[in-house]
Amino acid sequence: MNAIPLYWIISLFVMLCILLGIGGKINGRWLGILIDSRKKMSLSRLQLVVWSWLIISSFFAIGIANHSMNIELTPQVWALLGISIGSAAGAIAIKGKKQAQKLLDSKDKIAEANLSDMFKGEEETDHKYVDMTKTQMFFFSLAAFFGYAWALWYADLSVKVGIIKFPELSPSMVTIIGISHAGYLAGKAVIKS
Repeated sequence: MNAIPLYWIISLFVMLCILLGIGGKINGRWLGILIDSRKKMSLSRLQLVVWSWLIISSFFAIGIANHSMNIELTPQVWALLGISIGSAAGAIAIKGKKQAQKLLDSKDKIAEANLSDMFKGEEETDHKYVDMTKTQMFFFSLAAFFGYAWALWYADLSVKVGIIKFPELSPSMVTIIGISHAGYLAGKAVIKS
C-alpha cells in the first residue's frame, strides 16, 4: 500500500492548523497570515503561503513514506518557488516606496481586512476598483496550483536509482506564471495617483 497520500493529507492538515494558528495568534484572525502591515489581505502572501504549503507538506509525506529524504525538486518547481518569493519581496519593496510617498490606502483595523483586498488596487485613487493584474495572476496561479497538486497526487513518488523525484512541471507553465507575476509587479509599480 502506498502511504504517501495518507501522510500527505496529515501533513497538509497539520501545516494548515499551524498556519491558521500563526495568523490567529498574531492578528487575531484565522486568515491573519495573509494580512500585511496596511491591514489588508495580500495576494502575494497568499501565493507564498499556498505554494509553501503544497511543496513542504508533500516533501514531508514523501520522505516519511519512503524513509528517505533524498528527494529532488525539479528545476521548474524551484523556479516556481523562486517566482513566488521574488514576487512577494518585490511587492513589499514597491509598497514600501509608495507608503513612504503616502500613496497607499490602508485600513484602520485588522478586523477590516477582507479577501476582496487581494483583487483591488492599492492606492488612494484605485483601492475601490478591481486590479486586473492581480485577478489574472490569481487565476493563473490557481490553475497551476491545482494542476500541480493533481500531478503530485498521482505521481509515482517511490525511490528510483536512490532518489525520489517530484513530478515535472511544464516549462511553459513556469513561463506563464513568471509573466503573470512580472505583469503584477509592473502594474503595482506604476503610480496611479
